[in-house]
Amino acid sequence: MTNHKGTQTCYFEARVAFCCDRTIFAIERYSLAAPDEYEAERIARDRAVMSPYHDRRIPDFAINVDIVLVDEPEPDDDPEAPAAEVVRPVCKACG
Repeated sequence: MTNHKGTQTCYFEARVAFCCDRTIFAIERYSLAAPDEYEAERIARDRAVMSPYHDRRIPDFAINVDIVLVDEPEPDDDPEAPAAEVVRPVCKACG
């Protein structure tokens, strides 16, 4: 992303809920720097894809993203890819 002259950086907290059949089975929070709420949501969704909780094989899988404008915290470092030995969680409805 290119920062254009006049573009202000804002700070957001993203709350990402991972759901199975409308039931939340995991929540992650990210601190983000972005020019607006829409870009913050896009970044949060991109990070959520790298989460061990993101698994499209889960029936009725969905993620819900809530974005809140905050004062100037330090943004999170970019997340690392999940380790190969990470065990993916299983929601209660799926077994």
